[in-house]
Amino acid sequence: MSHTTHICSDVNNFVNVSQVENNIRKHLKSNFIIYGENRDYNTLITECDVSNNLLKKINNDLDKYTQIKYTINVNSDKMEEFLTPKNVNKT
Repeated sequence: MSHTTHICSDVNNFVNVSQVENNIRKHLKSNFIIYGENRDYNTLITECDVSNNLLKKINNDLDKYTQIKYTINVNSDKMEEFLTPKNVNKT
């Protein structure tokens, strides 16, 4: 499964979505979604609890204009509704 990412950014800044996702993935071992499209901030939606300390560590690895302001914790079943199934070749 993969996830969907819509990152808020200053219109003058290019966002390398893969880099942002990889920086977050260094800290989280669960599925996550970054949401910030049409907002002044980003929200991290994840299956695991994100403490304030962990959020600070994540944000330290992100450019200021891509940092996360809020986190939302959802259970695995709810998260699965938002994940995109990978294309699996059937033989």
